[in-house]
Amino acid sequence: MIELSELINIVSDRQRLRGRWDRLPQHIDYFSEFLRKRRAPTKTTSLIVLPYTKWQSKPDWKKVIALSKYRTLFSVIEELSILLAPAVVEIGIVPQIIPVMERSLKEMNWRTPFVRAITDNGVLLFDKELSIEPS
Repeated sequence: MIELSELINIVSDRQRLRGRWDRLPQHIDYFSEFLRKRRAPTKTTSLIVLPYTKWQSKPDWKKVIALSKYRTLFSVIEELSILLAPAVVEIGIVPQIIPVMERSLKEMNWRTPFVRAITDNGVLLFDKELSIEPS
């Protein structure tokens, strides 16, 4: 069983990525700052960005895992699309939003490939509960 707070602690520590991802793309911090300074999403508890969808594909850091308590996942996509639209227009990078219910994440374990991908390479983009900046 996955504890969401433990998962957030793992992905908020960027130091663990040293060696594999020494330089993260600037759009990660841009989207993160944009959500903190403008209007934070209400239907999303956390956003985690991944470098790629398929193993050994070229990393583009556009896959955004949107963790939510809501069952209507299309509303999470709609809200994030509206919130991130000005940032997308400014920098020209369109994130691919992958909504995941918190409840379904809790049913997984730490060896699940999806969870392993998040813990190995995921970077915290936004968290509603986290009051400090990611390190």
